[in-house]
Amino acid sequence: MRNRKSILKGGLALLVLFMLTLAGCGSDLNISEEEVVKRAREELALLQPLMTVTADNIKAELGDTAVIYENLSITMRELPGFAIKVDKVVMSGMDIPSYEGTPGDLTDIRSITYSGAKIFMEGQQVGALDSYVLEKVRLPYRDLVQAMKANQGLPGEDFALKMMPYFTGYTAEAATAGGFTFNYMFVQAGIEKMEARDIKLGSYGPSSISKIQVSAMGSKVFSLDKLGCEGMTFPQFFIDFMADPENYLDNNPDMEDRLENDPLAALSPFEIKDFYLDNLYIDAGAPLTLKKYTGDFRLVDGAVTIKSGMQDLSITRALLAQNYELRQLSQAIKQDLLLSGDCNMRMIPNGELFDVDMQTGLKENALGGFSLDMGVIASKNVLFDDDDYYYYDNEEERGPAKKTELLKHMEMSVEDNGIIDMILICYNAVSYNPAGLDGLYRQLFASLDESYAQAETEKEREAIAQTRKLLRDGGKLTLSLKPAQPVDMNQVKDIITASPDSLGYKLDYTPPAVPKARR
Repeated sequence: MRNRKSILKGGLALLVLFMLTLAGCGSDLNISEEEVVKRAREELALLQPLMTVTADNIKAELGDTAVIYENLSITMRELPGFAIKVDKVVMSGMDIPSYEGTPGDLTDIRSITYSGAKIFMEGQQVGALDSYVLEKVRLPYRDLVQAMKANQGLPGEDFALKMMPYFTGYTAEAATAGGFTFNYMFVQAGIEKMEARDIKLGSYGPSSISKIQVSAMGSKVFSLDKLGCEGMTFPQFFIDFMADPENYLDNNPDMEDRLENDPLAALSPFEIKDFYLDNLYIDAGAPLTLKKYTGDFRLVDGAVTIKSGMQDLSITRALLAQNYELRQLSQAIKQDLLLSGDCNMRMIPNGELFDVDMQTGLKENALGGFSLDMGVIASKNVLFDDDDYYYYDNEEERGPAKKTELLKHMEMSVEDNGIIDMILICYNAVSYNPAGLDGLYRQLFASLDESYAQAETEKEREAIAQTRKLLRDGGKLTLSLKPAQPVDMNQVKDIITASPDSLGYKLDYTPPAVPKARR
């Protein structure tokens, strides 16, 4: 845990370094190149509470208002043995106010380029980054330098907290990194390229990572062609916390309660826009691959919208055979599984209740699939936890929680070209049922025959007969419920039996082109 915290603080320190590795050449055009170099070395020394940064050579080119650092070396106070070396850092096109400028002034930099970064552990090179480029950077440089001068004597952790507020003024038009490699102990990793645009503390625009590969002991265990999104927006409380990390919780004592009792409202707005990943490969004893996944998550004003879809998730028979409980399934299916599906959900708050609509579907090319389109009205304790009790206002009495779950509509379809076989095989495996697949079908049909004989209404007999056809021949069975008004989910079964028409009950069976004739 200590190492993890140290790494986080080290990462923050490096961000401070990225903001500070430029010289205060000032708006005074009469400043000399020697003075620029002197200020640059002084500013690197300000990082001493967190790290030691040295440069073999620092040059200034005032014609392009550029500063060049050569052979930077960085070591961290709280990560002994960890070091970074950078061949060259170039700041170009700077417009930097003098130290006597107005507080709050922002500094514009056309570009910051890091070339030839290398990562070391205990003297051994374990990683490298060929290049890292920031374009059109804007940051509160003057205020940052003054704050670092004032707080130089603080220990590392306190120093980092003192610097965090200055990230609220940091923006960049784009960031591009290329050629990342990592090789430590038995793990090797590589990333071809990373890109991000419109970078701010509370959001960023289109971003992507290309060609990720991870190997262990020389064998590939993970790869991904590309992942990215069209942008992200972070919660306002996160931005407010970064602006005043030391005092935020003291000044906002209700935030912890809000996060616990009303997390959707507290975390608004939070958005991951048009997320995608292409060609995922995982070696879990046998290959698992996914051709494409797309997703979109938006939490705005306490309302949640989720869209996701996957294409060609390949689950091989060899992978299933790795699991003892699924070994029967791997032996029974004749080919690898290839799954595709999607899920869309909209959840809108209305006081203590949520109006929820969901559509989901899953299809296996050879076996068939299922789909569900459902709308409910539910209380928070139904959606977010399983606790059957809650505390009253006086926190002394404890009683049963009031739960609300109303059905607005539902349509569920099962298309069977073998998927029921798969479900029964899985059930047989996990329940250690000695009957086998044939025995399970015999049990199912016997149970249906008994239910048919005991049915009291024609609707019940029709439903049992159509279910029997699905199990015997395959095909597609669709159940629809469309009540005029939302009904209690706990009463749906009884209402279907007593008065199915009041629920808009409908059950349709479509036979397959070629019946399976299982039994």
